[in-house]
Amino acid sequence: MAMPPREVVDRINNVQQARGWIISSYSQIEYFLGDIITKSMEMPEYADIDGRLPHGASKRIRRVRQILKKEGFYSQFSKEIAEVIDEFSAHQDVRNLLAHGYADVQHDANNNILCTFRKWHRNQENEDVELVETFFPIHLAYVSEQMKQLSQRSLTVFRATHDALGLVGND
Repeated sequence: MAMPPREVVDRINNVQQARGWIISSYSQIEYFLGDIITKSMEMPEYADIDGRLPHGASKRIRRVRQILKKEGFYSQFSKEIAEVIDEFSAHQDVRNLLAHGYADVQHDANNNILCTFRKWHRNQENEDVELVETFFPIHLAYVSEQMKQLSQRSLTVFRATHDALGLVGND
């Protein structure tokens, strides 16, 4: 039996919502990494680390790892920050594909919704290749939940660092 058109639209909307949560969660964490970097540039203990804010999640991860190796303000949060970075890094390819890829959502004769993402990418051999990955909505929903939880954990650490810096009001 064919799925009613309204149900197909609702499922596609759920897919797009999951994609949006994934991208939004990653954006929160990427901002958090940038915040650590910019705040560290004002601290003498990190003065020997390059003072420019790197663009791109991978470069920010590398910079924050440098910061965490040094004894300083962020040492008290290093375990929590490192855990966020490790989990964030593990899903970097999926995030990149979902954030920058073309989305094609299909409905097949068996009432499956299939989400295919395509992105042109330069690989390590300096070749331009097309990345293609297909997801079922349940997979995107699962990744979405993981990323929301990770984003919440990063927000907890973010608030703790700002509280320790005296940037959080007591109102």
